[in-house]
Amino acid sequence: MDARTVLLIVLAGIVALGVSIFQYFFRLKRGKRLNILFAFLRFITLFALLLLLIDPSIKSNAYYTVKPVLTLTLDNSASMDKMGDRAVVEEVLSRLRENDRINDRFDVEVYSLGEDTRVLDSVTFAERQTNIASSLRNLNSVYRKRNYVPILLTDGNANIGEDYRYVAREQEQPVYFLAVGDTVQYEDLRVDRVNVNRYAYLDNQFPVEVITSYTGDAEVTTQLVVSQGNTVMHRETVSYGPQAKSHIFNFFLPANSVGVREYTVRLNTLADEKNVSNNNKVFAVEVLDQKSAVGIVSSIIHPDLGAFKKSIESNRLRSVEILDTNVDLDALNTYDLVVLFEPTDAFAPIFKKLDALGKNIFIVTGPNTDLGFLDQAQNIFQQQQTNQADEAQGYLNPNFSSFQIEDIGFQDFPPLETNFGRINLSNSVDVAVYQSIGGIQTQNPLIAVAESDGRREALIFGSGLWKWRGASYRNSGSFEGFDNLIDKLVQFTASTIKKTRMRVEYDNFYYGGSGIKINAQYFNKNYVFDPGERLTLQVYGENKEKVFESPMIVKGGYYEASLPTIEAGKYTFTVTAGGQGIAEGGAFKVVPYDIEDQYSNADWARMKLAADETGGRALTIAQADDLIDALVRDDRFRPVQKEERKRVTLIDFRILLLILAVSLAAEWFIRKYNGLI
Repeated sequence: MDARTVLLIVLAGIVALGVSIFQYFFRLKRGKRLNILFAFLRFITLFALLLLLIDPSIKSNAYYTVKPVLTLTLDNSASMDKMGDRAVVEEVLSRLRENDRINDRFDVEVYSLGEDTRVLDSVTFAERQTNIASSLRNLNSVYRKRNYVPILLTDGNANIGEDYRYVAREQEQPVYFLAVGDTVQYEDLRVDRVNVNRYAYLDNQFPVEVITSYTGDAEVTTQLVVSQGNTVMHRETVSYGPQAKSHIFNFFLPANSVGVREYTVRLNTLADEKNVSNNNKVFAVEVLDQKSAVGIVSSIIHPDLGAFKKSIESNRLRSVEILDTNVDLDALNTYDLVVLFEPTDAFAPIFKKLDALGKNIFIVTGPNTDLGFLDQAQNIFQQQQTNQADEAQGYLNPNFSSFQIEDIGFQDFPPLETNFGRINLSNSVDVAVYQSIGGIQTQNPLIAVAESDGRREALIFGSGLWKWRGASYRNSGSFEGFDNLIDKLVQFTASTIKKTRMRVEYDNFYYGGSGIKINAQYFNKNYVFDPGERLTLQVYGENKEKVFESPMIVKGGYYEASLPTIEAGKYTFTVTAGGQGIAEGGAFKVVPYDIEDQYSNADWARMKLAADETGGRALTIAQADDLIDALVRDDRFRPVQKEERKRVTLIDFRILLLILAVSLAAEWFIRKYNGLI
């Protein structure tokens, strides 16, 4: 406390004493005994008030001990259940938590390790994946400002995430392992990974990459067999040895039928192999039939027909057939898209049939088009009839939103032959390219798309597209720009996806043990995403029994539900909007694969490297007492005594306020009792 504060306190005492004496000894002459008491109480009151105004502060030193944190993390994954005795693991865990020597030296925190890291509440060995690297990162993030020592009670077999050896090295913190399971390495063949695309196209071949490894010192020969059911799809002989510990296979398999197709990769087992479960791996591919048949109907011969055919068939999943107006109307249903080239009244039965079938159409107009008939045959646009032709170039509409389109140089392309006259469009039309006539940009469309009542249409108001295809090649040395434009128009109109108020996104198959997530989007009546609706997911098994039900939560611009681990098999599901009577569903398959069943012993070598490189130790679970001794004797983990200096003001002392209240109350009651108030 400085001299100025001390002086103020002395002056406060003098002032309080002087006021008290003046009030009760100079102003009042009777009752001297009571006056002494009153003066004393008034002095206490005034002195306490003045001290509060001065608010002096007092230095205070506090000492406390900071212990290092010992983070004891148990691998709670399924592989631990078969590595050792559960009772032994629980006993060692309990011994480490409750050991007096450990608790005297450390603050012990216990966590559970699996796909994520969380506070341990029970030993279940039910986690379906193991991410040791993520656990080390999470612990370092939580305790980075404290001295801590991580101990992992694990088999060391991480099947997701980064290599924990390198993550441990980055933390600059000694890491300790208590290994659970057999640390002896036995002769073992293993299918480590199968890399394959989730989707393949019908009648194509899809690539497969299989990565395998061998543990052992002998020279061995085996076969890799890939089968679909009882049919062998691929077979290959391979040799392993001290100089050939791994092998990568690359081959192609045929996609012969549509749907989810399961395959099994198998390495034939060795005579003395202990763990054979990791010799097999199941993978699946969904085979899609994306081939689109396009029919172009025309009553005239025109070079645009050849340009259309070449551009559409540049996508090898599409085929084109040029038809005349006498086409068998029932055959129109075999085409995914029908292009109507310069329609006339001869197209009347074709329009009627396409309307009855609900088919999407692609209309191309030009000087030979009967506009009077076309105005009656559809309700997407109406064009003024002047019986005059014109020439128009194009310019891109930057506000076009139906799909992404690039400016391939429309303004530099030769003009198309168009019909002169204003074009009136319905509200469902989205214009991609407008007409530019004589260098003047107009609001007449040149290329547009529309979606109405569940049907899609594409419109090109001009002929001479063969010139555009040639100009595209001249400008870029490739037909790709023009062909991509036509392909996007065909893709838009050939698609059967219709606008609905609920859209569900999911995969047709999932691997067992992996996360299953189903997403949904819900739209209001204006087709704007609505995050306020209650969506419920219900999942049913093959026998129609309900296996899971959960509300979906909003994440950004979609709803999401995560399913727990479920058995392999086929499932159906329904997403329902509460109170709206709107529901969408689907089906998926869970392919059998247990990633935690791939190990028969502890990964001792990796744990030993990770511990040694960080200055820690790797021991077996039987050496738990040795670990306790090592931690207690390690000077790196000594408790630290710290001093905390504080400045405490008198206003923080509640007793001073109590004294003030008691003195005021006592003076009032005594005066009241003696009739002086």
